[in-house]
Amino acid sequence: MQSKTTEISELCKFTDMNQLSAFADYRIPQTLESFGAIKYSDHLICLLHKKHRFQPGDNEEVEIRGVSVHAATLIANELRDNHVEFIKITDVVVDTFLWTYAMLDKNQCQKLPHHLCRTVFY
Repeated sequence: MQSKTTEISELCKFTDMNQLSAFADYRIPQTLESFGAIKYSDHLICLLHKKHRFQPGDNEEVEIRGVSVHAATLIANELRDNHVEFIKITDVVVDTFLWTYAMLDKNQCQKLPHHLCRTVFY
């Protein structure tokens, strides 16, 4: 009989992490924007400052998440292709860096409010 630790480690043995995209939660787009990797329209900036609550599937909400996933992929590709050789760069690695950076440097990353959307999808 396997121990619980062995069972859990088998469940967490991912071999396809390179197939996952970034997780476009509320902090990833906010951090990408603070780095200048994505740019919001003036209309969207106005909605964010007004703390507009987007509905799941609203064009703006889908655009924010989609552009964020695409930007993270472009960053991962650039790092993988041209700069980093000592670590396997995936979209998830970029996502983890962006989220961690957002938590460590809140003053920089939170100059523009993050988007608000109540959903179970991320």
